[in-house]
Amino acid sequence: MDVVLAFEWVQQNIAHFGGDPGQVTAVGQSAGAGILSSLLFSPALKESYFQKIILHSGAAFGSWLFDHNGEKNARDIARRAGFDPKAPLDQVEEFLIGLDTYSLLKAFMHHNWQGLHKGINSTGGRMTIGGPSQLFPKSPYEVMKAGGGRKNIPMLTGVVKDEGTFALVDVFTILTALKLHDKKDFLRFDVIEEIQRILGTVEVSCSVTPLAVKSMLDMEAAANGDIMKMIPGLIDLCGMHLIKSSVLRLAQYNSRHTPDQTFVYSFDYRGEHTRFGYDQDIRHMPFDGGVHHTNDLLYLFPYPPTAAQLNEQDTVMAKQMIDLWTSFIVDGVPKSQDLPHWPPFNQIFGPYVHLDRQLTVGNNFLDEFTVNADAARRQRQQQKAPQDNHTATTSHQDEQIRRNLAQQQQR
Repeated sequence: MDVVLAFEWVQQNIAHFGGDPGQVTAVGQSAGAGILSSLLFSPALKESYFQKIILHSGAAFGSWLFDHNGEKNARDIARRAGFDPKAPLDQVEEFLIGLDTYSLLKAFMHHNWQGLHKGINSTGGRMTIGGPSQLFPKSPYEVMKAGGGRKNIPMLTGVVKDEGTFALVDVFTILTALKLHDKKDFLRFDVIEEIQRILGTVEVSCSVTPLAVKSMLDMEAAANGDIMKMIPGLIDLCGMHLIKSSVLRLAQYNSRHTPDQTFVYSFDYRGEHTRFGYDQDIRHMPFDGGVHHTNDLLYLFPYPPTAAQLNEQDTVMAKQMIDLWTSFIVDGVPKSQDLPHWPPFNQIFGPYVHLDRQLTVGNNFLDEFTVNADAARRQRQQQKAPQDNHTATTSHQDEQIRRNLAQQQQR
């Protein structure tokens, strides 16, 4: 509701600041992108609130967006803040509303962390379906499948290359706390389903998971429970479940109705700074963040201060992104000197733009689901090639020796 009220304020007041209430672009990242895109499927959204939308690394269909046990979770948060969880619900609500910010956040963080191992979709503090506000009478997915949702909005949306690294930090932390991170039997048979449970994406039919495993994991490493060699695939698995699949589905929905003004990207640029570890303890993680969740924001809103001084190459990327983003805000079409034509996402899986030192166009967004696994696979093949050549050379030499011996014996 606070986001809806903010849009109402903009409509009523932006003209006093020289703005045009008929030319508002909504921009969100991660949870912000999830909230904004969910509003596209809410009856509370007036189309006059905003006319374009930019969504970084988040979409309405993520498993982490909605709280499906609102009353239960609210009571648990209140309990952790020192209130009677069995009190009447209106008293629980009054207590939580009156709680100071620090105490509320502390109680929520305890609730969230101690419940996360049960699945991110089981913890509270998120948007709810139903309730007195009726902001979301049904889930965005249900509304979409029933033919609802906004159908006329220019959209720029995308992901960063390594979306899964921030989630994998929590996965490793949980597995370590449960003393499962070095259990070979668990790593061989259960780790994939455990990750899905933590991310709230358990697939009980077990019909699609094997395909993901086949495309993402080193089969030998998976069979041996070698988690270090599984890491590239696990990064992809986390990124797919948490961010990339829902971003793709939203882009497909929007393209169905606004095919000429739906634009999709993958941010692949790895610069000097990173946001990896900005709210997590990464000291004992056996991997780095890669192109980490929120790294794209460094080139639009350089923060923290240590990242505000961009080097020369990072500055080039920042100027490129600013040109693309502002042209979309002004004209509804992203473009720059290096990319005069950004192809719209008007096919089922593309095209989309890779934002890197060189801007390139990809045609199958599904490639982003296995980007780390594919790179690891190529590296293994390159390492294997010299060995194969050596083996072939050795076999040829052995054969030549056998022939020479045979000739000598005939003499």
